[in-house]
Amino acid sequence: MGSLKSEMAKLKEVFNHEFAEVKADLTAIKRDLTEIKGTQYESSTKDYASAIFGRIMRRGHDARNEVGLLLEEAEENGLITEHDHDLVLALDLLWGGKQKGTKADMVLAVEVSWCHGELRRPIFNGRLSEG
Repeated sequence: MGSLKSEMAKLKEVFNHEFAEVKADLTAIKRDLTEIKGTQYESSTKDYASAIFGRIMRRGHDARNEVGLLLEEAEENGLITEHDHDLVLALDLLWGGKQKGTKADMVLAVEVSWCHGELRRPIFNGRLSEG
């Protein structure tokens, strides 16, 4: 009977070790899947930006190059730092166009976020600038 108890204890120890490895693997898979979903969602937002932002602007386009040139000029004139310049260009989307109604030039600075586990709503952090 003593040997049966020791065998059961060994099996329990092996099971606990294996179960811990499976849990660690599952955690890694969930993290990777969330990253993939976030990347895919960011890409979809870029692909459908005209439709997403069409309610507030016309002639929507990727404004990264235009904004980059303005940032270079501002940095050269000492209005912003190199760090500020890099932060703006690191945003997921810089979407330019004409404001619906007033037709003023505008740029949306967009950071797209994926909420872990489910998509609650797109989270757009940014500032509207007119010029």
